[in-house]
Amino acid sequence: TGFDFDAKRLERFCAETAQVAGEVFLLDDGWFADAYPRNDDNAGLGDWEPNRAKLPDGLSGVGRDAAAAGVRFGIWVEPEMVNPESRLYHDHPDWVVAEVGRERRTERNQLQLDLCRPEVADHVVDVLDGVLEPDNGVSYVKWDANRMVTEPGSGALPADRQGNWPVDVVRATWAAMDRVVAAHPSTQLMLCASGGGRIDPGTLSRFHEVWLSDNTDPVDRVRMQWHAATFIPTEALAAHVTRWGDRPVAFACAVAMSARFGFDVNRDALSDEDWDVCRRASAQYRLIRPLVQHGNLIRLVSPEYGSSAALAFVDTDGLDAVVFAYRLPTRETDVEPMPDHITIPGLDATRTYVIESIELTGDPGPDATTATGETLRTNGLSWTTTEACTASMWRVTAS
Repeated sequence: TGFDFDAKRLERFCAETAQVAGEVFLLDDGWFADAYPRNDDNAGLGDWEPNRAKLPDGLSGVGRDAAAAGVRFGIWVEPEMVNPESRLYHDHPDWVVAEVGRERRTERNQLQLDLCRPEVADHVVDVLDGVLEPDNGVSYVKWDANRMVTEPGSGALPADRQGNWPVDVVRATWAAMDRVVAAHPSTQLMLCASGGGRIDPGTLSRFHEVWLSDNTDPVDRVRMQWHAATFIPTEALAAHVTRWGDRPVAFACAVAMSARFGFDVNRDALSDEDWDVCRRASAQYRLIRPLVQHGNLIRLVSPEYGSSAALAFVDTDGLDAVVFAYRLPTRETDVEPMPDHITIPGLDATRTYVIESIELTGDPGPDATTATGETLRTNGLSWTTTEACTASMWRVTAS
């Protein structure tokens, strides 16, 4: 919805979250700032009091609506950033990252706060402490950073350390994050975004999940998630269903189900049929979540040089697996042919397995079949669909 919401609309969103068996309702940008209302991205960053025109009861009112719907309440913050059109910037223009004598350039209409200044680090921690006041009912935070660094410099550092600012500010940011984690150990934290250079192994000791990109086209996400999973555990790899690219909703769900599954959708923009697909996907993901988030990832078909991708998650005993297979639009650079079978290493060759298709569209799908582990390791599963933006998913379980 962008910035267009009020308390009544959020109450309905909480109820819709429960309808799709969601566990957390996340309120994104636009909920804050009174003096410079956050009605677009030109103003308000830095002023983290609830916008009373939209939320007359503040965050606690939304928290109560979420609790009444049986879901948890999450909130978006970007505490390290500031709009020039904000009370914070008017009061503390010296708090931003800047080179002495150089013009301050905005990106996304914002500047970055300098956490090398102890008072700025205290401000960031205070923002999170205020958002996480117990009365608000917030148990999940999306901590964003939507701006790259330009004109790196700090009024808090001496001349001989200005060149060390990129390192010093990371250490200062981690120290602020550690204070938040220590004060709120039961709060789930998402770090966003890789576009701001924020997703690195150092942050994974502090955050439960990461957001790869605001590009959520599932075709692109297949490749992004494939490569990101090289060094980010699937349990921490947030993947949400959206309408980006106008791909089939069932395909978008199947892509997101291969990581940490969620939705960024407007119910009003979905047909009843697509909403039913979302509900089925949510129900199916609950069944396979332990495998996807904690199983051994096995890469089966790389999307790097062709228009297909496939991966599997297998439990440590080789007795249970879930397989994802995607057909993507062809590219001129594709050189690998479409495979028509997928072999599954990691299974027990001596066991017999039941193979069930995971269907999201309401069609019954093929009946369950059986095969030995040796057959699945050598001959594999038949993969006959070739249409772009389609997915096949199977649950493979030792009988």
